[in-house]
Amino acid sequence: MFALGPVGFAASTSQQELEFKQILALPYPTAIDQMEKLYATGNPQAMSYALAGMRKLDRKRYAELLVSVRASDVTVQTMSGCIISKERLRKIADDLDSGKYDAWLQ
Repeated sequence: MFALGPVGFAASTSQQELEFKQILALPYPTAIDQMEKLYATGNPQAMSYALAGMRKLDRKRYAELLVSVRASDVTVQTMSGCIISKERLRKIADDLDSGKYDAWLQ
């Protein structure tokens, strides 16, 4: 699932978000490389994390990825709080672009 912020009844951080933040903490070139691989080979949830990572690490590359994402019909399984749902990858990109997740990308 793609989830940034507290999830579940315990309002904890998802394992996926913890792993995402471990990648962000890597040295810059390594983090960029890992985000590129995640985007290229990952499932839609992984692609969502990669987009979020690129927004933080490399805004130029993020903008390039948005072009293809906005034309995509890929569906992403998400979790917000206790709610599990499905959203289009382009909706997640719009939310990222609006700054909705910026607090979680610190």
